[in-house]
Amino acid sequence: MGETNRFRLGRVTELDRHLAATEIEYARARGECGDEEAARRLAHASVATTHAALRVAVAGRADAAVLPMVEAAPRVAGAVWASVGAVNVVIWLLIGAISGQWDPTWLFWVLLAGAVLVGGIWGVRYWDRRIRAAVHGTP
Repeated sequence: MGETNRFRLGRVTELDRHLAATEIEYARARGECGDEEAARRLAHASVATTHAALRVAVAGRADAAVLPMVEAAPRVAGAVWASVGAVNVVIWLLIGAISGQWDPTWLFWVLLAGAVLVGGIWGVRYWDRRIRAAVHGTP
């Protein structure tokens, strides 16, 4: 239980909070933030339950701790889903034109499954933005 989570997944441990507090104290010692700002960051770090909240507490700004992968993932997933969907529609049209069987069931499931996955990825990014905004103190 006392071991930090190297991959930043799962629950925040006390060691993670301690490491974040050490980084905040180091930033205060270097003059990057004042005593009030450091106290605010330490308070946020002590109650953080996610690694995103810890990143925001250490950075001091909600927009400073954004992972580029989290911001780019919905666009990439949407583009991949659109490409795979277009290929499946073309294959469905070719099969229908050649065999005369227009069974839309498999096409529907392929497109629906991709849409659910892309929606989930968009939801994760929305959740990350909400967490960062809540830690920052803006509604």
